[in-house]
Amino acid sequence: MIFMHKSLSCALIAVWFLSVLMTGICHGQSPLPRDKSTYAYVAEFKLYSIIPPAGPETFRDHGNVSVEVGRRGEAGIQNLSQNLRVVATGRTKDRRFLVDFSVQDLSKGKATAIESLSREIELTDLKPESVEIARDADGRIYRVNIVPRVNEYPATKPFSSEAMHWDHWSLIGSSLILNDQDYLGTLGIAGGNLAFVDVPGLAKVEFSLIPLKGSTGDGVLQDGTITIRHEQTTLAIKNVRNGQSAETLKGGPYTVFVRWNPPTLTIEQYREQLKETIQQLKARLDGGDTTIPAEALNRLQRSVDSDRVFLINNGLSTASSKEIDQSLLETKGDKK
Repeated sequence: MIFMHKSLSCALIAVWFLSVLMTGICHGQSPLPRDKSTYAYVAEFKLYSIIPPAGPETFRDHGNVSVEVGRRGEAGIQNLSQNLRVVATGRTKDRRFLVDFSVQDLSKGKATAIESLSREIELTDLKPESVEIARDADGRIYRVNIVPRVNEYPATKPFSSEAMHWDHWSLIGSSLILNDQDYLGTLGIAGGNLAFVDVPGLAKVEFSLIPLKGSTGDGVLQDGTITIRHEQTTLAIKNVRNGQSAETLKGGPYTVFVRWNPPTLTIEQYREQLKETIQQLKARLDGGDTTIPAEALNRLQRSVDSDRVFLINNGLSTASSKEIDQSLLETKGDKK
């Protein structure tokens, strides 16, 4: 495969060109399906110049060109003192990776090969090489660094929407609202298809887009919001995204399968736990711990004094095959 990058200006006059000519029987990665991964030798030719005694500020990048087997690439350098073209062609012989390398002088209006620089270079062992191609009277050296590598072209596979993991939740910065008015907290979880929120005195609620054993379809996902209704209670989760790319799932509304379980803590247990935490933090603060903001203690105390409930825990996992209700999955598929 051939790549072309813009060359930088070179010493006394700037910018000529970096051209790449593609020929040969190989046209890079095949668009046809592959049953297994394939591999190809590649050699990248990097052109540069520098005046070593004068320091790194004299460095000039003249671009680069890459060649594979059956490919020919060209790159050029031109200024008041040099008018050169580097030509390289990749090939194989007896399972060896070879490059036919030559440098042409264009200063007299026609391409004349510089025989002392033209040669066959073997790169089978992927060992880099450096070739000096010219020098100026002021000590500027022109070189081509040759860096071989192996490109892998993975085997193709049938497209599947499952690869995008649209059933996976991304709940970063998602707010949890009770009965359309009480803010319970903000979630910060992503990466699994089975999520839970644990609210003292209310419930530990598991939810998924995948049918779960013991679940009901009491939830709905639409336009980035999950709404779960259980008897007289409504939980809403705002700013919901899905999939590998964490996007708002289009379409819908989609069924969210819910398992409404008893909470880990009652309200009383939650408040007692908060009181213990406050006492521990106060003791640390009195002992000189400056990492505990006083406002954090005030917030905790307000939580103890309030009648409101708050989110204490949330998490994500991937539903196991034993948790998935295959009968619901099949019914769901039949309705499509």
